[in-house]
Amino acid sequence: MWSIAKQLFIKEGKALSFFKASKTLLRTNIGKLREVFLTRKLSVAHFMKKFYDLSKTNHLLEKKKGEPTSMELLLSFITI
Repeated sequence: MWSIAKQLFIKEGKALSFFKASKTLLRTNIGKLREVFLTRKLSVAHFMKKFYDLSKTNHLLEKKKGEPTSMELLLSFITI
């Protein structure tokens, strides 16, 4: 999930909501994870590409009432 978060931030300038992504991963994609790691019917690269595409629209970190996101706070401390 960290690699998806990194690519999403580098390519799109958007922060991943780890809560949303984890929820989707564990609730709806558990069967696909089984195919990747146990039966090897699905490649890891294919799964990661699909999950990245889904994350671009469904797993973005949202601002609450104009407050900075946790990612923006983290970056502000790094650039000081």
